[in-house]
Amino acid sequence: MTETQDARQKWAAELAELVEKQIRGRHLAAHLYARLALLLQTEEVRFAQVALQETRRYVNGDLFVWTDRYLAVAQFSTVAITYPQEERSFLEDHRDASVSVRLIPRATLRGLLLPNLADGVSINDGATWNWKIEGGDWSWPQGASLSLDYRDLDKPLMLPGSGDVDAFERLIPSLLDDLAAN
Repeated sequence: MTETQDARQKWAAELAELVEKQIRGRHLAAHLYARLALLLQTEEVRFAQVALQETRRYVNGDLFVWTDRYLAVAQFSTVAITYPQEERSFLEDHRDASVSVRLIPRATLRGLLLPNLADGVSINDGATWNWKIEGGDWSWPQGASLSLDYRDLDKPLMLPGSGDVDAFERLIPSLLDDLAAN
């Protein structure tokens, strides 16, 4: 393996670790991460969020990855998902997988919104925000969401979703920079 391939594999492994925390230790097929690693190997991952719809043996969904300059959107279907210690057939599990990756400049961010409702569900109500503040904790509340509107995406993204809240908090100042760049 070359030094470049080593760097790609390390990048993909770091992303996989972030994603696996969100999907309770299960593993998505490595070919999903390989595509992103080939495109973004020189970029540092700042935040990642995955949204899955599971079928019996596979998942469909979206993986969003923020680096300093890009938002990568990987849309996938029929991607194998495994539990630790579970083995799958190489060809059987990946033949029908479909993955597309789109890179969007982060500077295409058009707006940020702290909505009160999302799909008719209250997400940023007073109770969500107040319970931590009352205890002296001014960090991002669990269950609260920020809507990001990118020019090149059909619909806004809701963060932090299942992503790491601490990493999301660290991302917010750079999102403001992205917004100010427009």
